[in-house]
Amino acid sequence: MGDKNANTVTILELRRMESVPQSKRRRVADRIVTILPSVMIAALIAVHRLVPNLPGYANNPAVFPISDYYTILASVFGLGLLISLVRSFISPEARARLRNKAPFYCLLIFLLICYDIATLKTGALKMPYFPWVDSILIAIVTDRNMLLDCMRNSLTLLACGYVIGSVAGLITGVSAGWSARVRYWVAPLLRVLGPIPAVTWISIILIAAPSMFSGSVFMIALGVWYPVAMA
Repeated sequence: MGDKNANTVTILELRRMESVPQSKRRRVADRIVTILPSVMIAALIAVHRLVPNLPGYANNPAVFPISDYYTILASVFGLGLLISLVRSFISPEARARLRNKAPFYCLLIFLLICYDIATLKTGALKMPYFPWVDSILIAIVTDRNMLLDCMRNSLTLLACGYVIGSVAGLITGVSAGWSARVRYWVAPLLRVLGPIPAVTWISIILIAAPSMFSGSVFMIALGVWYPVAMA
C-alpha cells in the first residue's frame, strides 16, 4: 500500500514531465496573459464609470434609470480575478488554471466593454432592443419576485416534462431492445416522430391540449422521449 502511494503521480506532475521546458520569453508572455484579465476588468469599470453616457439616457433617469449594480458586479468579478492572480504567484496549479482561462476572460470582458460603449455610451444599439447591462440588472432586482415566480413555474414544467419523457423513453427503448415484436411496432413510430422538432406541435397543442400547462409538459416530454428511447 505504501509503495502504491509512493508511485502515485498527480496530474500537475504528469504535465510537468510531459511539457517542453519553457524559455524565459514564454514564461514572461504567460505571466502577462495571466495579468491581462485583471487589467481588462479595471478597464471595463473605468469605461463604465468615466466615459459619459449618451445625453438622451443620462438626462432621463426616470425613463432610463442607471444604478451601481454593474459596477458592483464587475468589482466582485475583478476581486475574484485578483485573488486568482495572487494565488498564481504561489501555486503552479493555480497559475496553469488561470493561464488556461485568461484568454476567454479577456474576450468576455472585451465584448462587455464594446457592448457598453455601443449601448449606454453612444446609442449605436438602440433601446429597448439592446438594453445595456446595468438596465438588465435593474430589471432583475426590481422584478425579482415576478422572476422568481416565473422561474419556479418554468422549473416545475421542466421537471414534470423531463420525468415523464425520461420514463416513457426508458420504457419504450428497453421494450424495443428486448422484444422484436415491440420493436416491430415502435421502430416506425420512432422514425416518424423522432426527427420532428417538438416546437412544431405548438399549433396542435393550442387546439387539443386542455390547458397550457399540460401542453407544455407534453412538448418537453416529447423532446426528451425520443433521445432517451434511442439511447
